[in-house]
Amino acid sequence: MKASLLLTALIPGTAALAGWFQHRAAALDLVERDRLRAEVLKLGIDPDWLTAQANPGNLTPWKNAQVLAKADAAATREASVRAIAREIIAFAKSQKETEKSGNAMDAGAQKRAMAVFEQLLDFKEEDFAILLEEVRSDPSLPKQAQGEMIGMSVMMLAQQNPRSALKLLLESKDLFQDNPGSGFMATMAIGRLAETDPAAAFAWMEEHKDSGFVNDMARQQALAGLAKADPEQALRNILDQKADPTAKDGTFNSVRFAGSIAHGTDRDALLAALRKVTSDPPAPGAEKKVAELRQAVLAGIGAQLVRGGFETAAPWLEPSTLSQEEKSQVPGGLAGGLHGTDPAPWLDLLQKNLPADQVASQTDSIIRHWTQRDFNAVGTWLNTQPAGPAKEAATITFAETLLPHEPEAAQRWIDTLPASEKKDLLQTQLQKEPGPKPEE
Repeated sequence: MKASLLLTALIPGTAALAGWFQHRAAALDLVERDRLRAEVLKLGIDPDWLTAQANPGNLTPWKNAQVLAKADAAATREASVRAIAREIIAFAKSQKETEKSGNAMDAGAQKRAMAVFEQLLDFKEEDFAILLEEVRSDPSLPKQAQGEMIGMSVMMLAQQNPRSALKLLLESKDLFQDNPGSGFMATMAIGRLAETDPAAAFAWMEEHKDSGFVNDMARQQALAGLAKADPEQALRNILDQKADPTAKDGTFNSVRFAGSIAHGTDRDALLAALRKVTSDPPAPGAEKKVAELRQAVLAGIGAQLVRGGFETAAPWLEPSTLSQEEKSQVPGGLAGGLHGTDPAPWLDLLQKNLPADQVASQTDSIIRHWTQRDFNAVGTWLNTQPAGPAKEAATITFAETLLPHEPEAAQRWIDTLPASEKKDLLQTQLQKEPGPKPEE
C-alpha cells in the first residue's frame, strides 16, 4: 500500500503529476516506465488518460476531482478485496483444523463456504493478484491450502478471462508442485481460451510445454474448444499430429481423444467437417490414421447422443442421410455412456439400423455392462426379442457374462440356444466352473 498512499498524496497536484509522468517517461528506460504505469494502473487510472491531462487547457478543478475520485475508489476496492481475501484465508484455516480432527464439513460450514467463495464471482482480474499476495504473505497457511485457494481462483477466473487465469497459474506454480489437481485447472483455462481464441490457446501450450501444465488432457480441451468454433480445423489439427513413437500398438497419438471433440460441438457440423476432411484419398501411409480418426469421432458422436437422451438420438440416427459405415461406427461410443441408463431402447434401435452381421459386435459390450449391473432386466428384455441371429448373439453374450457369477441361470439360457460350436464351448466352460461348496 505504500506506493498507493504515496501516489494518492501526490494526486492533488494533478498538473505536476501528469506533466511529470509525460516527460519523465521519455527519460526513463522501458522497465522503469512500465513500473510507473503499473503503479498508476493499480489505482484504477488509465496512464494514457492521465498523461493527456497535462495538455494545455485540459486541467480543470472538475478533472482534478475526477482523478481523486478514481484514486479513492481504487483504494476502497483494494481494501475490500484484501478483507475478502483474509476472510477466505480464515475459513480455509478453520477447515484444515476440522480435517485434522477427523470431522466432516457440516451443513453450516458448507453454507458458509458458499457465502465466502461466492464473493470471488465479483472479483476483477487485478483482484486475484491481491488475493495471491495475501495468501503468500500468511505463513500460518499451509502450502497445500494455499495451492487449493489459488487453484479455485484460477478456475473461477478462467470463466471471465482465461489468459489471466493461466498467468495466475504460472505465477503461483510453486504452490501446485504436489497438487494433482493443477493439471485440471490448466486444462479448464486452456479449453476456455480455445473457445474464443484457438490460436492463442495452442500458442500458450507451445510456449509453456515444459511448465508441467501441458498434457494430453490440456491438448484435448484445446481441440474441443477449437471444434466448437471450427470443427474442420480441429480435425485437420489432429491429422497433422505426429504418431506417438511410444505407442506399442501403433495407435495414432491424438486419436485417443479425437472423439471427445464431439462434446459440446454441433454434431451435424462435426459430421459435415469429418466427411470433408476424410473425403479425399489419404496420403500414402496415412490411411490408418484417417480411418482411426473417422472411427474415433463417430464414436464420440455416439457418446454425445447418449448424453442428449434417446428421444433426441433416435430421429438423428435413423435417417438414410447417414451412410452405413457411419451407422456402424457411431454405436462404438454408446456402451460407455449407458451406465445408469436403460439400454433396452438403444439396443432395439441398433438392431433396427445395423446389418445383421454387425449387430453382435456393436451390442456385445452394452449387454455385458448391463448384465453386470442388472442381469434380471437383461433376461426380461431378451424374452421380448424375436427369434433370430440377433437374439442368439445377445443370449450368448448374456450367458457368457453370467457364467462365473450365476452358473445355474447361465445354464438355463444356454439351453435355449440352437446347436452350435459356440453353445458347446459355453457348455464346456460351465462344466469347468467350480460348483457350490458342500455344507459342513
